Amino acid sequence: MKHKKIFTSLIAGASVLSFAPIALIASSCNDPKKPSEFKGETKLGVKISDVASKAKDVEAKTVVEELKKAQQEKGWDQVLKVFEKYGIQYDMSQAPEKAKYSIADSTHSHEDEGMLHLGITQTVGEESKTALWSIFGFKKEKIAESYTIGNYKIYSKSSKSDVDPQDVLKELKDAYGKGFDEFLKKLQEYVKVEKIDNNDTSKFEFDFEAAEVHGHEGQIHFEKTFVVKGTEKTPAEEYVLQGLKKSH
Repeated sequence: MKHKKIFTSLIAGASVLSFAPIALIASSCNDPKKPSEFKGETKLGVKISDVASKAKDVEAKTVVEELKKAQQEKGWDQVLKVFEKYGIQYDMSQAPEKAKYSIADSTHSHEDEGMLHLGITQTVGEESKTALWSIFGFKKEKIAESYTIGNYKIYSKSSKSDVDPQDVLKELKDAYGKGFDEFLKKLQEYVKVEKIDNNDTSKFEFDFEAAEVHGHEGQIHFEKTFVVKGTEKTPAEEYVLQGLKKSH
């Protein structure tokens, strides 16, 4: 009976051992960083997922800022932590030996599409290459059809789609330097502007120093606007001019 018990124990032990490798394989197949387990593109030896799974309530521009800050302050290891924070899966198993990676300046967001273009630069020795990935899954920023700034209703959609936003910004700034009437006239070349009360003499201003051109979206974001009544200036809501020529 003693020999029988030993034999039975050996069989049981062998059974446990036979299942151990299977459990390990199953575990590795569930690894989110394995290239076979997520949809994405592989460039420069790095695979990046097409979707950020933890960013539906986060604007893409916020993630762009975090990625660039992480790269600048702590480097690539910190960048990977930002990827993990927002569910951007990655696999670097195909990366060449001694290759170094960094976030490229070309990284930018498309707020109205809820996506970002991720630029990554690979450096091997003295040779550098940069590639771009498209990542979706971020919060979409809805651009309003019109904005009310004081006594004016200003529409956002440009009637001219073939003009570069940088050129439009310069034209508006130059016109503003000639007075409100010239500025208003120039603005109306691109968008519809309605005066709400003809008896109201208030005007509006854009802070051109705080304006941001989103070339890839064909937009100009005037983050600081003001209602002007005589010598009194009151902050108003952000204004977005959209529908201009998109850069690529």
